Parts: sequence; C-alpha cells; structure tokens
Amino acid sequence: MAGSTFGVRKRIAWAAVLLALALARSRSPVPGMPDFTYTHWLFSYHYEFVKRGLPGEVLDLLGVAKNPQIIYAISYGVFVLAAGALIFFFSRPWRLRQDQGGFLFFLLAATSAGTIQYLHYDVGRFDAISLLLALLAMVCIERFGFIVQALSVLLLMSAVILVHEANFVMFFPMVFMFWIYRRRAGMAGNLIRFGVLSCLLLVLAATLANGLVDTLSFDAYYQALKPWLGPGYSAGSLPVLFADLDASMALTWRHGFTYAKAAHHLALLAFLMPLGWLFYPPLKRLLCTGLPGRDRAVICVFLLCTLSPLALYPFGFDHFRWWAMAIINFFLVLALLMADQCRLGKEVSRRLLDQKKLVYALVAASFLLGPLSITTSFSNSVVHDFIAWRNGQD
Repeated sequence: MAGSTFGVRKRIAWAAVLLALALARSRSPVPGMPDFTYTHWLFSYHYEFVKRGLPGEVLDLLGVAKNPQIIYAISYGVFVLAAGALIFFFSRPWRLRQDQGGFLFFLLAATSAGTIQYLHYDVGRFDAISLLLALLAMVCIERFGFIVQALSVLLLMSAVILVHEANFVMFFPMVFMFWIYRRRAGMAGNLIRFGVLSCLLLVLAATLANGLVDTLSFDAYYQALKPWLGPGYSAGSLPVLFADLDASMALTWRHGFTYAKAAHHLALLAFLMPLGWLFYPPLKRLLCTGLPGRDRAVICVFLLCTLSPLALYPFGFDHFRWWAMAIINFFLVLALLMADQCRLGKEVSRRLLDQKKLVYALVAASFLLGPLSITTSFSNSVVHDFIAWRNGQD
C-alpha cells in the first residue's frame, strides 16, 4: 500500500512540475494584455445592447473599476479557474482507476499546446469564461434532474452567447450532445430539448441581428471608452461592434488563406497526426463492436461535436484558436467517455502504455513548440520563425 501511495504521489508531483513548466513556457510575448483582448472588457450595455457586452456589464453592475491592471487580474483569475476545471476533468479517468495509462492521458491532455498552455498564452479572451460556463452546464447535467438540466443548459448557454457569439458554436454542440448521451428522454423530454435548442437559436439570432452599435459613431464610441484605455492602448477590438458578418468574412478570406497560413497548418498537422494515431484504434474498436446502435450513433456524434469550433473557419481568421478549442473539446469528451465506458478507458490506457515513448515525445514537443497561437501555429517556437523567414524569402 505504501509503495502504491508513493507511486501516486510521485506521479502527482511530476504532473505538477510539468504543468508549471507548461505555464511558464506559454507566457505570452505581449506584456500585460493585447489591445484587442483588453478592449473587449470595456463593452457593456451602457448605451445600448451590443454583442460581447455581458462581461463588461457584470463588472459595471458590481462597481468594478476598469483599468488594465484590474482587468488583467480578473482575467488571470478566470484562467486559474478554467485551468483547474480542465485538470479536474482531464484527471477523471486517472482518479477513477488509479492506473498508469490514465496518468499518461492526463499528462498528455494537461500539457498539450492546445489546452492549458493555450489558455495561459491568451489570458483575457472570453473563451475561458465560456468554457467555464460550458463545464458548469455539464456538471449540472451530471448532478441534477431533467428539469434542472434543461434550465441550466438554457441559462448557461444563453450567457455563453452573450459573452461571445462564436463561443456558442465552440461549446454548445458538445454540451447538448453530452446531455443526450447522459440522459435518455421520451417524447416529452425530447420536446423540452427541442424547445431549449429553439430558444438558444433565437438568442443567437437576436444577438447577431442587434449586436452592432447604432446610436453612436465609431469616433463617438471610441471617445466614450477612452477614459478606461490605459497608456499605449488603442481602439483594439472596437471595430467588431461596427462590422457585420459579411465584413468579417471578407477580412477572413483576405488574411486567413495565404501560403504562410498553409505552412502553419502543415506544422499543426504534423503535431496532431501522432495524437490521431494514438487514439484512433481504441475508439474504432469501441464504435465497431459491442455497442447498441443508438449508443454508437450518439457517441459518434458526441465525438464529432468536438470539432464544432472549426465551423468558424470562414467567419474569423483566428484559425488556430478554433483548433485549440477543438483540442480542448476532444480531450474533455475523451476523458468523459473513458471514465464512463469502462472498456474504452482500459483500451486507451493500454494503448498509451504500449506507446509510452510516443506519449513522452508528444509532451516534450508541447514544451518545445510552445502553445498554439491565434492566427499562427506555434508562435513561441522556431517553427513560427522558420515560416516567417520562408515567407520573407518568397
């Protein structure tokens, strides 16, 4: 027993060290918070309803002063909560079985360039808030009865839309499929689910239709926010409140699909292929044998929903941000399935143990490459510098 306890403590210590190294490695090269991220926190409903205004409105209601130092402190607090929540979910298979394979999965998920490292690199963006709301909805789905589940999904996902309309696409499909996966429902239950879905689509449509500034010009709105802009901060993200979807798509097509971006996508593909090679065999065995048709279909769609952030590719050229959210979703869903599907948990653990050297190599690669960036692949690494150099040569 003592040897077993020591082994668990040793693994926890190694995980803590590696996570600390990952956080140190992922420190953003931009001191403080970029203009684009900070100015989002200045949006509120003071003049009229605007998209992405809920966090700023909450701060106004609480009487919190808005300045770069306070916003950064709040943002870092949100990151710590999000990182803790991810650690809780990623470690679930390991905590459940106390096996080495579960520990390897936790290590791989927690240190990945697209999970906690990415959130730390991009501290201040609203993705972390929406991720926390999505995880809270999933906890409510696990812990409460159907009516509370429905209310939780409706209210928390409505808040996700008001925080940032794109985050609805990133997280809602995963949350909704988790609800279906965890709770079978009859005709009445399915009607309630359809009602929740319909209400959320109406909230999304209303936000997209009424989320732009109408009462003030760009210059007037900028002057109104200027008292809260710190020294050296510009208008930042303010143009998003004056640009419709067509303008966003035009900007994405102009900046998001270039030869340099293609090179960054190849770098990301090289990083993701070993992950696919690790997890494909056990997932294939689970889905091809031993599951009833309904369960197989639900799990298939549940896994596919992890890729929902990639549906945002035409609407914003934050392409590697979409990939980071997809990676977070994938590890979350896989952790939930490993904990719930005993056979899958054992097969993934066995697979990771058999490929232990590859797992350690991927963990090392995450440290060496650094976190995924937003519009480029690995911004803190030689990969980024090499692609930029090659692009300059062309």
